[in-house]
Amino acid sequence: MSKIVKMPTHPLRLVPALMAAMCALLGVSLAQLPVEPAPNVETLPEKYPSSWLFAHDLAFYALATGRVYIVDPTAKTSDVHGMVDAAAFASFSYSQDRGELYVAETFYTRGMRGDRTDFLTIYDMATLAIAAQVELPGAKRSLSVTQKAALQVTRDGEFLLIYNFTPAASVSIFDLNKRKVVNDIQIPGCSLIYPHGDKGFASFCADGSMIAFDLDENGKPLNEYRTVKFNDIDADPLFMKFATDDDVAYFVSYKGFVQPVRLAGGEPEVLDRMYLGGAVRQTSYGAGARPAGWQVITQDRSGKIYVLMRPDARDGDHKSGGSYVWVFDPKSGRVIREIALTGNSISIEVTGGRNSKLVATNEAMFLDIYDLKSGAHERIIGGWGPANPFALHAVQ
Repeated sequence: MSKIVKMPTHPLRLVPALMAAMCALLGVSLAQLPVEPAPNVETLPEKYPSSWLFAHDLAFYALATGRVYIVDPTAKTSDVHGMVDAAAFASFSYSQDRGELYVAETFYTRGMRGDRTDFLTIYDMATLAIAAQVELPGAKRSLSVTQKAALQVTRDGEFLLIYNFTPAASVSIFDLNKRKVVNDIQIPGCSLIYPHGDKGFASFCADGSMIAFDLDENGKPLNEYRTVKFNDIDADPLFMKFATDDDVAYFVSYKGFVQPVRLAGGEPEVLDRMYLGGAVRQTSYGAGARPAGWQVITQDRSGKIYVLMRPDARDGDHKSGGSYVWVFDPKSGRVIREIALTGNSISIEVTGGRNSKLVATNEAMFLDIYDLKSGAHERIIGGWGPANPFALHAVQ
């Protein structure tokens, strides 16, 4: 008698049956899905809400692939609305009136080596498409950890100011209408850019003074000014990060002095400095508290100044970050409030709008979101890979 042997079914022979069964089960659901057009491109508002901010990721672990995130700290979900590239120690600024984002960035022919070329890349705020990419002559823009004062738009919105360092220091005047560099102004021994008047800028100098320029319609200097020496470089230097209220720029020193400078055009006015420690009795920390971090100072829409503070700080701790924020009222010269942070942070920024937030970059390089009214910690934004959002720009 012959024996009948049943051959096993090959797994691949089951695929058609399984697919048919799955389609039968999912047929009703699939039928309800709307047809999505392709390509499908979303757009952002032509002018961003004042509750948004830009988080500039330096990308320490991959410098050629830095980026700027467009973040809504008030959103419950989908808190990141977009991103633009910002390569190799890029500098960032923007213009709401023009609806443009500006990235000054550097490229090399062989990745991170080879021939260097600097570009100003201009993005449309609504589409995030590149509107223009202009080569910056001289391959000389400053390459450093990102900070606001390396790239600034003049108050009248006509010029973009680009800080250069080779180590010779200068400022390139980029005409935003003509889309080209129209002048270079040498600032030997000075650094960074602070808007001055409607069409001008000021810079800190190594001797403790500040230099300032008024510019004409062609980006040429009309007047040049030099202040008295007010920045004590050796004993108590000023952080070069700044907050602004109208035409007054506020700086804070390593030991806790607030230094206002009026930059209204013409001769800069160095105003009386004020001591944060004079109000220390109002807080829960002792007299050893000092400003510390990277972006250590910011402001709200009412002109209050926010300073990132470190308890029991010692000399050399000025970049170590802080665990609470003092709110300083320039009108009274007093600390009027203290906001405790959930942990050590290195940068702070205050957003606008009805639901204002205090945003802090923590040591893990995530963004902590605090309710500005209550000081309560609400949530954490991040998870963008090995990001380093050192500079935070609130939308004005």
